[in-house]
Amino acid sequence: MPSPIPVPIRRQIVENHQAGRSLKQIAQDLVMSYESVRNVWRLYRKEGRIEPNYANCGQDIQASPRVYRAALFLKRLHPTWGAALIRQIISDKWSEEKVPSSRSLQRWFQEAQINRPKKKRLSAARTARGKVVHQVWAMDSREGIELGTGEKVVWLLLSDEASGAILEGQIFPPRQCFPTER
Repeated sequence: MPSPIPVPIRRQIVENHQAGRSLKQIAQDLVMSYESVRNVWRLYRKEGRIEPNYANCGQDIQASPRVYRAALFLKRLHPTWGAALIRQIISDKWSEEKVPSSRSLQRWFQEAQINRPKKKRLSAARTARGKVVHQVWAMDSREGIELGTGEKVVWLLLSDEASGAILEGQIFPPRQCFPTER
């Protein structure tokens, strides 16, 4: 989230616009986005204030100890369950309780050291690669490589997957590889 616009700059925006300058000009002079300048002006015109209203930022939900204990208990009992599911179960069981967001539950799990970070899975193509030299060879090509002379060529390359060694390479002009029909 970007940092809030300081009050002196907000004051400058309002004063400049009241003096007859366009919002676009003010945005260019202050090196700000037009939308930010426009939002400051709209707030002043609508509510007559320059200061930002931080009262609406975030939700300050104080969860009961019962909700906290239940969330940690469910996570320990079912480590594969996510915070959203645990939140829904607690909300269904105790509808009268205020249950914090899923992100807050995730922070609780992390603080209690019971979260399970996702394991990085290797793709099927990555796991099937050769692990021993000369077990698997790979062929690759590059088209339109420009040489120092300005000529464009095709490069065909044969390499070993385990070691990364180049076994063979051929360079040839594209027209020999792909003849054009007339």
